[in-house]
Amino acid sequence: MYINTLLNTRKNGRGPLPLGVHFRKDKKTNRYTARCHINGVLKHLQHCSTPEEATAIYNKAKGDEVYRVAMQQRDPALRSGLKAHAKLYLAGKVT
Repeated sequence: MYINTLLNTRKNGRGPLPLGVHFRKDKKTNRYTARCHINGVLKHLQHCSTPEEATAIYNKAKGDEVYRVAMQQRDPALRSGLKAHAKLYLAGKVT
């Protein structure tokens, strides 16, 4: 079950910002926040000044998480597929 949510990009409900990037508006500063689910828990990774910077941070964290889950799989085909998907995140090719 976690694998299904791990790979879901939620394109229809995401809005105009890139995957894993949220805009935080507060009284002191307007910043972009990189967020990612790790071990099923939403983690706030870092505040950034641009959406591109937040996207790079998100892609690294997500790629690492997908790879971690891949290495836990017994089925070689599933492990291989998840490792390939992790490489896509690390290359910035998942949108």
